[in-house]
Amino acid sequence: MTLLGQGYNPHPKGRDAGVNCSKWRFVDEQVEYDSHAAYEVRLVNRLGKAIPINRFLGTDEKGILSIGMTTGMEKRRRKLFSGLRGNNVHSEAHLLFLLTEYSRLQTRHRERQYQLRFLPLGSRAQAKKTESRLIKDYVKRYGEVPPLNSAIPNRNDDSTW
Repeated sequence: MTLLGQGYNPHPKGRDAGVNCSKWRFVDEQVEYDSHAAYEVRLVNRLGKAIPINRFLGTDEKGILSIGMTTGMEKRRRKLFSGLRGNNVHSEAHLLFLLTEYSRLQTRHRERQYQLRFLPLGSRAQAKKTESRLIKDYVKRYGEVPPLNSAIPNRNDDSTW
């Protein structure tokens, strides 16, 4: 689902997954955190309202474009922002740049912007595990990975579903 979605809690002992999750912010806004995290990127209008995305099994009302993990959130945000401007430093952002340049994205969503939010985590292993769980929850709900993700982590490991 999402970092604050129902049914997913990356924290042991019932701690709320959303307690430490950042607020949605535009990708050009600096992040004050630069360590391990799982994150989401979404499509929004100029007012910051999510643009729904039709998926195989339903509509993603939150407009999630990608789910990822990082060991340095501010570094990742800078790479994402740079990739959106055409620099090939972040694969998902570069794909989005190519879609903007060579598809109907620019005409269909003229006032589109991108936001991200993240969940600070204690280690690379936690970040990877959280990313995997978030992607799998998304796949279970919508029948496919978010538009800019290319694969399901450990998809053949039944114990992680």
